[in-house]
Amino acid sequence: MRDYDILLLTHMVQRPGVYTGQSNYTGVDRFLIAYEMGSQGACDFIGPLSNALFEKYQIPIPSEGIIKQCTLVADQLGITWEELFVKESEDILISESDKDGRSRYAHLIRYEILKLLEEIPEFADINLWLNLKRISKLINVWKGVNIKKEEQTLLIEILESIGRKRENNFMNPYKLSNEEQNKMKELNRLLKQNNEL
Repeated sequence: MRDYDILLLTHMVQRPGVYTGQSNYTGVDRFLIAYEMGSQGACDFIGPLSNALFEKYQIPIPSEGIIKQCTLVADQLGITWEELFVKESEDILISESDKDGRSRYAHLIRYEILKLLEEIPEFADINLWLNLKRISKLINVWKGVNIKKEEQTLLIEILESIGRKRENNFMNPYKLSNEEQNKMKELNRLLKQNNEL
């Protein structure tokens, strides 16, 4: 599984409608099949998910596919197939990310923030705030090895500061204070330092 797959599939598990066009988990199996085919073998998600379900609950994947297998296991456990799908998918993605002590997800998150703050901006616009907010949500949903607490704290402080100043005039950019720019520089330094570890 490629690094990009881990990030995308983590987001898909949390917000499937963005990828399926449905308001729930309907169509997740079709999305996963198409995604795997499009990766030309670089991403295998359904196989490890099905194998994990079989190993834990001794229910093989039926001809109807992964959703049916999830439904059969979930019925046995007294939960919805969606709950089971989310939990087992997260376990697969965490295992893939953190195997061999690599913490791939944390590196990906650091890279995403560093792309945004490569050059410390003079002004905060809606795109900066929305992208930092999106990354913050990705950090919050991840249950594996994540970026360090001090990095998370600085990111939250930056987001809150920008959010407070933007609440009355959301669409217009504003000039970042020296304090905000210094926090961004410090966050940048920490991200680079910790990504090398």
